[in-house]
Amino acid sequence: MDTFVSAYDEKIRPLMDKIDQARSLLSWSNDGITFPNVVVVGDQSSGKSTLLESLSLVELPKGSGIVTRCPLVLRLRKASVRRLYRLNGNEKIELDERKTNILNYIEEETKKLAGENKNIVKDLIELQVNDPNVRDLTVVDLPGIARNPIADQPKDIHKQTTDLIRHLIRQEGSVILCVFPANVDIATVESFTIAREVDPTGIRTIGVITKSDLASNHDTLIQQLLMDRPDVFHLKLGFIAVRNRSTEEEISLEDARKREKEFFSQHPASRMTGHCLGIDALINRLADLYSDRVKETFPKMRNDIQTKLKEVRDQLSKFPPDLASASARLAKYYELTDWYVENIIKERFESSNDGQHTTERKSGKTGEKMCFSKITDDDDDDDNAVFDAISNDDQAVQDMIISIYAYWKLLIKRFIDYTALSIRAGCVFDICPGIRERLRQIPIEQPDFVDAYLAEDTFIRAKREQLHHTKERLEKVDAILGGGRIAIDDNDTFASGTMSIENSPAMTLDKLEENLASTNVIENVNPSGFVPNRNIQQSVPRVAQAASISSTFDFNFQNISKRT
Repeated sequence: MDTFVSAYDEKIRPLMDKIDQARSLLSWSNDGITFPNVVVVGDQSSGKSTLLESLSLVELPKGSGIVTRCPLVLRLRKASVRRLYRLNGNEKIELDERKTNILNYIEEETKKLAGENKNIVKDLIELQVNDPNVRDLTVVDLPGIARNPIADQPKDIHKQTTDLIRHLIRQEGSVILCVFPANVDIATVESFTIAREVDPTGIRTIGVITKSDLASNHDTLIQQLLMDRPDVFHLKLGFIAVRNRSTEEEISLEDARKREKEFFSQHPASRMTGHCLGIDALINRLADLYSDRVKETFPKMRNDIQTKLKEVRDQLSKFPPDLASASARLAKYYELTDWYVENIIKERFESSNDGQHTTERKSGKTGEKMCFSKITDDDDDDDNAVFDAISNDDQAVQDMIISIYAYWKLLIKRFIDYTALSIRAGCVFDICPGIRERLRQIPIEQPDFVDAYLAEDTFIRAKREQLHHTKERLEKVDAILGGGRIAIDDNDTFASGTMSIENSPAMTLDKLEENLASTNVIENVNPSGFVPNRNIQQSVPRVAQAASISSTFDFNFQNISKRT
């Protein structure tokens, strides 16, 4: 590996490490976050497993039929000492290759996930390979496409395999590695058909021609590698031909690589397409593509995390206050009791005009004005007859009688009105406190009964807990990815993730490690993959509380009253 490639990997590696930390907390299936991957697809017996052995330097299950029944994720990381780890969420368990047969281990793990039959499942087996002879890659091996069920395979085996392939290659951060043998017509390879569905322009698909020693025509192989004719398959990432060991050959990976080099050194294609031949050419091509994917997907991952985190927080803010403890439910009950008495019972007793009697409301006049105003045509007929009997010459007496009569009439009406007001006031100041005190006695007499009415619905509580767990995981990932501070542009520079990549102020690659080291990363993840719970305070607007209380508490109060 030349000096430039080594330096480049050292600068991109910190980002890969952060993405690996994020992977351990996020689910590829449920969280919808785009990860950079190399997804290997192909038909059965296309040579996928032996190809992956050459890439990862790990012996994998091989054979006829469906050997891979669940996605196998291989994180290849260049390191000074070889180590092999089993990854399970945030757990990282080292496997001793001297004591553990890795081939058998993978087969047993597959049975745990997929069962003894031949079903296909989406659950992952993740291994991390640290080795001085690998390049930094994350490779996903998928089950080979099976067209017809054999023996105890499920009848819909073809649909199971193709659905799983579509599910994983649909992610924009994935490089699609389509594998097919040299002795098969590429037009009949279904993996290319599926790849074209999700990548019609071929900008993230690379073709790998295996079993090159079985090619019937060297010219056809060369033309496909060169893609210089309109009647051959074209991909923007091109094709690479390899020759790996077969399942029957019992030779080491090192010997198989030496034999491949000798084979292609004498092959006619080496004169024109030497850069497209051999496993080393494929590894270098994939490493460059993977590094590009890391740079492209890192800012997008950061933005996607922030968007999802905002959505989760918005959903949590719409939930009612959490009444998980008995003390919280009791406090809420007393709050509801006070609200019920003040806003519902008193509202029905108290007058909306602060004690203004009905006579004044109807006339629009105060008592003094009514006492000294003349009786109009709207007054009682009996009153008019009395007034008409008085002599017109005795105007002073008439005015006095009118005023006295009007005052007397108003006094009687006000007495009647204030009697009703007194009764209502008695209810407000005497009865309402009694109702309040009676309601406050219910939790003391029947605490379980009140708890039952204020306990949160099981579905709502489960949903709340799920959102809290998701929020904690996303906050953890948000901190790991740098809190929006790191992004990469196309010129290998780093800038703020909140700005556009092209126009953001740049930081040179030489300062990458210093910038990444300053990023805060939360430690102490618990075994379930979540950060420790934080104190989360929910605040609900009082208007929303009033709407909820007025619609629900009246019914609950009636039920409680009946039972007490």
